[in-house]
Amino acid sequence: MNIHDYIQKLKDLKITWKEKKFNETYEKIHDIIKTYPTSYKLHVILSSAIQMSDTPLKEEGEPLDVAKKHLELAGELAPDLPEPFNELGYFSYAIEDDAKGAIKYFQKAYENNTRHFKETLVGLLKCYIELKDEKNYNSTIKLCNTIFPEDYEIDALKEEWDEIHSENKGNNDNS
Repeated sequence: MNIHDYIQKLKDLKITWKEKKFNETYEKIHDIIKTYPTSYKLHVILSSAIQMSDTPLKEEGEPLDVAKKHLELAGELAPDLPEPFNELGYFSYAIEDDAKGAIKYFQKAYENNTRHFKETLVGLLKCYIELKDEKNYNSTIKLCNTIFPEDYEIDALKEEWDEIHSENKGNNDNS
């Protein structure tokens, strides 16, 4: 199956899910996952489908144990993304009634979210610096200062911005 087929199959899954055809979703996802066993997203969807479906499992074990196994596998396949860990957190909290156990998953999701969010903000700052876009730089740096105070990477970008601005002021003064 090529990537276009994969994307189309995901769209089909979304439709059957929205129509609350959980048994059909389970059957479809189980077939797709044979071709893409390393897709964390498919394992997350399969876990949800197992929880919502009343179709007999194609795997050995109790449905909730199998659902959790797929979430854990999703976490192994995508250890830097927040989604599998948020799902594990909610599974632990709501299904297993284990708030204390859920915290470790939510903490991991938070750490992953924060890291990705910082990378996004740093990328934006670099673009705004290059474009000398003061308005967007200022609003983004305010957000960075609030969320990531005293961050060395963001501090370096502030210094770069200040250096560019002091050079521009010097050039304007010489005109």
